[in-house]
Amino acid sequence: MTAVPTVTEVIDGWQISEPLSVAEVADLLGVSPHTIRYYERAGLVRIGRSASGHRRFDEEAVRRLLFLIRMRSSGMSIADLHRYVELVDQGASVDERREMMLRHRERILEQIAELQTALAVTDYKLETYGAP
Repeated sequence: MTAVPTVTEVIDGWQISEPLSVAEVADLLGVSPHTIRYYERAGLVRIGRSASGHRRFDEEAVRRLLFLIRMRSSGMSIADLHRYVELVDQGASVDERREMMLRHRERILEQIAELQTALAVTDYKLETYGAP
């Protein structure tokens, strides 16, 4: 199984030394520019603008987007993301954020267990077909 990098390892590997464009961030995170604009319109991330009005993403915005995208891809609802971001922006409520993350972690672990079972069934079927 492939080792999963930490968020810090991923972000440090990016070496964001100057603000990035929406296309650069989309490429970096493996999503479409539309997805990034959606999170901005939803009020989940604040993105700076250049003098000409183009989006410019600093490290903080990229970190926030990484979090949002990973949480969404693992099943966190937009409503929960809004609540979490609201709590972060308030600067308090660490206990409530921790509880949200613990609940979400449990859901992820359940998804992993379901996928492991699906993989085992798939492997069984492949064995019955003589696949290596």
